[in-house]
This record gives sequence, C-alpha cells and structure tokens, in this order.
Amino acid sequence: MEADALWLYGACFVSSVGMALNRPSRTAILPSLVPTRSLSNAVAWSAGLLQVASFTGPSVAGTLIAWSGGATAGYCAIATSAVLGFALSLRIRPCPPPA
Repeated sequence: MEADALWLYGACFVSSVGMALNRPSRTAILPSLVPTRSLSNAVAWSAGLLQVASFTGPSVAGTLIAWSGGATAGYCAIATSAVLGFALSLRIRPCPPPA
C-alpha cells in the first residue's frame, strides 16, 4: 500500500472519530441554546445544515484546489473557517431555564 493511501485512510479515520464525537455533543447542547417551543425547528435546521455542509464543503474545496492549482488555498480556507467558527461560537449564550 502506498504512503498516500495510508494518509487518506488516516484522515478518514480521524474525520470519522470527530463526527462520532461531534454529533452527540451538538444534539445534547441544542436544548440549552434554543427555547423549548423552538426545539423541533432547531433540530430540523441543524440536521439540514449538516447535510448541506457535508455536500458543499468538499465540493467547494475541490473547486478551490482545481482553480488555484494546489491545496494551499484550501488549507487557508479551512484555517479561516475554523477561526471564524471559533470567534462566532464565543457569541453563543445559553437560553435561560424555563420558568
């Protein structure tokens, strides 16, 4: 097996472990972020956006790599998205408990 294939399998493994840990934690924190009356709507939006991101993320990355001729632009886009996501996550405030 070539070294490139091993890196690909390793990246897939790390990504899968990350998703396996991410999904339950996102589901568990959602009730503390939205009011109870909006929870079903928030769950639907969360699942829908996850599906959209799972499709568009690799598509945009592939287009960016093809357009720029290398993966550097893709890495920069990923780093920028990570920093932006972290900065936006600092603005999240929990909902007050129901009275």
